[in-house]
Amino acid sequence: MSIAQQAGNLALWEFWLLFVLGLSVAFGALYFGFRYLYLLRLIENLPTSAIGHAQQGYVELNGSAQALDGSPLRGPLSGNACCWYRYAVEKKGSKGWRRVDRGESTAHFVIRDQTGDCVVDPAGAKIYPANQAIWHGRLRHPKDLHTAQTPRSILGTVGEILTTEIGSSTKYRYSEARIVEGETVFVTGYLRTLDEIDLVALRQQSQRAILSGWKSNQARLLAQFDSNRDGTIDSREWELARQAAHTKSVFRQRQWLKSAIPHSLSAQGPGLLPFLISTKPESELVRIYRLKTLGALSLFLVAGSWSLWLLSILPGG
Repeated sequence: MSIAQQAGNLALWEFWLLFVLGLSVAFGALYFGFRYLYLLRLIENLPTSAIGHAQQGYVELNGSAQALDGSPLRGPLSGNACCWYRYAVEKKGSKGWRRVDRGESTAHFVIRDQTGDCVVDPAGAKIYPANQAIWHGRLRHPKDLHTAQTPRSILGTVGEILTTEIGSSTKYRYSEARIVEGETVFVTGYLRTLDEIDLVALRQQSQRAILSGWKSNQARLLAQFDSNRDGTIDSREWELARQAAHTKSVFRQRQWLKSAIPHSLSAQGPGLLPFLISTKPESELVRIYRLKTLGALSLFLVAGSWSLWLLSILPGG
């Protein structure tokens, strides 16, 4: 019996269910096809900005990855230093590999070019790391990071594949992706730079914290600002305390600004523009989104054609 005959023998509700399903897949694929095409054009056409001269808003930056405050993270499985990581642990069972643990770092890191530094908050980003490894072991987590098996290329070797898939010596598969210091990082996201309004707000916040600390230690507050020694802080003395707290907050801010990074990049911003972080070259991202676009539009054509064909053989039509 042909497919057309089988379709013709379906109950009417089954027929319409298949039709609606095919139409839903077609419209979903069309949406994602145009979404991926939009992202592809955005990546291709958005100019790269220098960090020190970039305007506020949505930008594309290129720089080398650096640990924030010189304190690198450690990959939880390999123990290797990095600026960002993502890991997964899978257990081998009778039905194949099953994920038992996973995680991703959310700590900020820095990208640096010749014009300045920018703090990157990776939360909410689509991340494409070039540095990825996969290896195997007997334990749910490598017991000793210093003696653990050396992570191998994600492609593996023939011997490793045979041992993993046929032998019984390994129960767990570990995978870890990292952004390491010095790697070139391509990012698109919303750039924000501290301005005078931000600095004033930070000074006011610092001043309130200083005054709150003084108020919590009444003996120290009286010793420092009770000039007439009557055991209380009157309005004039409190104003002097406020001025002293302001002076101290200004000094703290000046010291902080000597080492602070005024630029930050994150997903926070208007609209649905993508937040991308990649250590793969921009050309590789273009290729990835081009393939996604072609795949989604091909699925649209297949699902759309299927729906139209079903409509053409509608029972009783």
